[in-house]
Amino acid sequence: MMKPLTGSLSLIVVLWLTGCQYGQVQPAQPEPTNIPTTQSVSPVNTAGAIPPPSVLTKRTVKDAVQRQAVCNDGSPAVYYFKRGVGADATHWLIFLQGGGWCSSGPSCTYRWSSQHYLMTSQNAPATMEAGGIFSTSVQDNPDFADFTQVFIKYCSSDMYSGDAVQQVNGMQLQFRGNKIVAAIISDLEDSSVIPSPNLKNASEVLVAGSSAGSYGAASNLDWIASQLSWAKVKGVLDSSWVPPLPDYGSGPREPMPGSADFYNYFSAVADSSCAAANPSQPQICLPTLELHPYLTTPVFIYAEQRDPVLSQIKGITNPNDPAQASYMMQYAASVRQSLKNVPAVFSPSAGIHTALADDNFTAIKVNGYDFQQILGNWYFGRSGPVRVIAGETP
Repeated sequence: MMKPLTGSLSLIVVLWLTGCQYGQVQPAQPEPTNIPTTQSVSPVNTAGAIPPPSVLTKRTVKDAVQRQAVCNDGSPAVYYFKRGVGADATHWLIFLQGGGWCSSGPSCTYRWSSQHYLMTSQNAPATMEAGGIFSTSVQDNPDFADFTQVFIKYCSSDMYSGDAVQQVNGMQLQFRGNKIVAAIISDLEDSSVIPSPNLKNASEVLVAGSSAGSYGAASNLDWIASQLSWAKVKGVLDSSWVPPLPDYGSGPREPMPGSADFYNYFSAVADSSCAAANPSQPQICLPTLELHPYLTTPVFIYAEQRDPVLSQIKGITNPNDPAQASYMMQYAASVRQSLKNVPAVFSPSAGIHTALADDNFTAIKVNGYDFQQILGNWYFGRSGPVRVIAGETP
């Protein structure tokens, strides 16, 4: 879709599904119709005061309607932007917000009525705040605080994979997440949108995301790397690692990532190498665990062993129930086992969903390390550990 260009700017691309969020853009929560509700207790910020968030300014995708880079309701996709400071002004952080999904008429009708802000750019604020890896505190976020930042608002309900239209309860809903990603990457290279230096000048790119955004980061990672052939590209995927064990319970279930119904509802665009290797079942290329072996771009995994949202995909509705608590022990063991051959990973057992763009980035500790430290070790090639898993001997 885009011509490779040359230059010397570093970029980090990050995508987000659900979890805590600073500022005026509302926090993304999983919708009960496709992911049952559970509760978790957020970790205490042991550092004391909350690190100062970053403030980013809204931009609208250029010619969004003509390019089909639109939200579910047809409004143009938007993103938020902030230039960096000093030497890091040439290093970029781009983040796609998460917020669950809907993959059937009933669940999309419910999402429209209960989480309409995740299906539109209308009333999106002129500025927004974000913490965690966006934090401006050099003490709490020494590696990324001064980077140029881009935060892409999630409004397509399709894990950034769709390219379809569906008629839902008398409405025409657009599922164009794949086109939104492509259009924004293109806009970031367009000097009429982002004056130089911009993405054309990137030398390093980290494509990452949390929850639904993490699924989207995984699906788009190798494609983005191919478009930015002049740059060193890496990825970080937060909270989309669902372990390979049988579901808990039975009964009617909303179509989920990995199912043909889910894939077909969006006319999903999957990772090309995975889809080519699985022509009869390309739907298996949407879940991160199944896609991971096909990714050629270096990637870092954040996998919570007691994730209160992803475990709901497996059928958990009450983790305090003795039978479900027993299943959650198997879930945690399956997470650890599934990570055996993953070279770069941070895997706590804190019962928290997402940690990249909130205080969990530094608050959750495993063997004395936090996510920020281990991610930084890996990204910058430092000598410290890059694989830390709760329940394993350091």
